[in-house]
Amino acid sequence: MSASIITVYYNGSCNICAPEIAMYQRRTQALEQSRVSYIDVSSAAVQELAPGKTREDMLKRLHIQKNGIWYSGVDAFTHLWHEVPGFRWLARLVGFAPVRLVANPIYDRVLAPWLYHRHLRKTACETS
Repeated sequence: MSASIITVYYNGSCNICAPEIAMYQRRTQALEQSRVSYIDVSSAAVQELAPGKTREDMLKRLHIQKNGIWYSGVDAFTHLWHEVPGFRWLARLVGFAPVRLVANPIYDRVLAPWLYHRHLRKTACETS
C-alpha cells in the first residue's frame, strides 16, 4: 500500500486558523516520514490553486488534496486529523455519521463564514 500524500491549503492570514495549522504542522513534521505538506493560500502567488477554485474560494475554508482528490471543510479536517498524532480519535469521532451530520452545517454555515469575514475585516484594516 502506498503512502498517502496530503497537501493542506489554509488561510495563513487568519489569526485563528494559522496557529491551529502551525500546531498540526509541528506535529506532522516531527514524524520521521511526514506525508503532509502545507500551503498558505493567503501568500500563494497563483490565482487558481484547485480545479475550478479561485484564491478567494480557497481562503474561505480549509482544503486538502490527498492522492490527487480534493476535499474541503469537515472532510478536509477529517483527512488531516488522520495524519496528525494525537488527533486520530477526533477524525474517527467526526467521521461517525451522527456527528458528521451536525459538524458539516456548523462548519459550512457558521464557522467558515465567520472566519472568512474576520479575514476580510482584518485585511481591510491593514490596507486602510
